[in-house]
Amino acid sequence: MWNKFFRIPILLLTVISFYNGCVEEPTIAPVSKPFTVAKFGNFTNNVKNVRILVDPVFNKTIPSKITVSIEKYVQDSLTVLSSSKEIANLAQSEYTSYFDFPSGDRYLLIYDADSNKVISYRLYSFISYEETTFLLNGYYSNNSSSNTFTVTAVKEGNTYLQESAPKDSLALYFYNLISTAPNENPINLKIILQYSTKTDTVILKDSVVATGLAFKASIGKNFGQKDYRIVIINDTSATSVDTLAVFPEKTYSDALGFPIAGFKYLENDFMYSYYITSDASKKTVITELKRLPFEVRPK
Repeated sequence: MWNKFFRIPILLLTVISFYNGCVEEPTIAPVSKPFTVAKFGNFTNNVKNVRILVDPVFNKTIPSKITVSIEKYVQDSLTVLSSSKEIANLAQSEYTSYFDFPSGDRYLLIYDADSNKVISYRLYSFISYEETTFLLNGYYSNNSSSNTFTVTAVKEGNTYLQESAPKDSLALYFYNLISTAPNENPINLKIILQYSTKTDTVILKDSVVATGLAFKASIGKNFGQKDYRIVIINDTSATSVDTLAVFPEKTYSDALGFPIAGFKYLENDFMYSYYITSDASKKTVITELKRLPFEVRPK
């Protein structure tokens, strides 16, 4: 009798234990850390090569009060022990590839790579899930009154959204980074897209002020898949026409020996970025970046 009385609970406990042992534990996916897709470009007027350290770690803490500029203090009093990322030698009119970097406020320590002189130490925001280009531009000088060096962060899109132009169209981005002296007015630009067929000429923008921010033009399918050239005109003066640059540059001569600009094929479904800068001799330079839109990446 007692055996029957104890046998039933023991059997139930055995069944419950076996059932619990067969149930899988829930798997919790690790929390992804917010990131920024970033790129750097050296479009300065007079710094031929730059070295960039992201999140530098120094041998000692910077005091809250210093009697010299932060750049001079870092140069003379600190030693860099490490950094989260280093861009060793970025030449004028060149840019890095895109890379992922943890989001947040990050200090950028920027050197003239040829002289190893600190030219900037500032805090910048790497915003979560954004595609951002950091453009180094302006004229660097030891004299603060004539120093126009700056870093402009330009948002190109969001990683979780499709930023491409409509199908069979293309997207053009123009960055007016032409450097001017502190006492000079910014140069306004007229941007003309000219195709090999003379009747196909489009004024993309009548006036782009030199703020460093991008102007975006989406071109429909009627204009893609053709040979083109970009004409940049100084639109500051209304009394004269001053052509600053043509892209592609002049490549051949006509029957009378005069140079004529070449043309380049413009493809649909691509994104084109044009960085309009000036070198130390004040010559206007246009640098092109062509890429396909990024794949969508969820948060």
